[in-house]
Amino acid sequence: KDRKGAPLAYVKDIAANMIETGSNLEVTGIRVVKYVPDYAYYGGPAGNDLMIFRYADVVLMVAEAQIRNGNAAAGLTLVNTLRAARGAAPLATMTLANPNLVNDPLTLIAERGRELYWESVRRTDLQRFGLYLKPWQYKTVNDAKNLIFPIPNSAVAANPNLKQNPG
Repeated sequence: KDRKGAPLAYVKDIAANMIETGSNLEVTGIRVVKYVPDYAYYGGPAGNDLMIFRYADVVLMVAEAQIRNGNAAAGLTLVNTLRAARGAAPLATMTLANPNLVNDPLTLIAERGRELYWESVRRTDLQRFGLYLKPWQYKTVNDAKNLIFPIPNSAVAANPNLKQNPG
């Protein structure tokens, strides 16, 4: 329930419900909790584990290496083992990325997005696959200066050997 006691609305139509306004706060948008916090132990030792690396991420890294080394069949086999474990249909083909269609579902970058959703690796993946600067739904073209973060001014001021990143 929301703060007013009304039921929360969960809808699949993201386009119509993505932007919150004063009239639809708390009843629109996406709600994700992939690893539920152990609220009983806030401030003490939690009874649940913290994900650092997952087996699926390692399998996808190996699949990427296989595809980048020209062995797409081996990479596809690894991806399909993960898909089978999730109950998803196997893919017949797969490429690393489709620069003309960022959200192409038959690419390894799309599979990483499905498997590692909400695990804070998407920005790095998009950069590595050469897609970060491209536009897609809700995102315009980015300037290349956005590929790297600025060094905090306090760090530059404290260390004369640091030079600010370009842009």
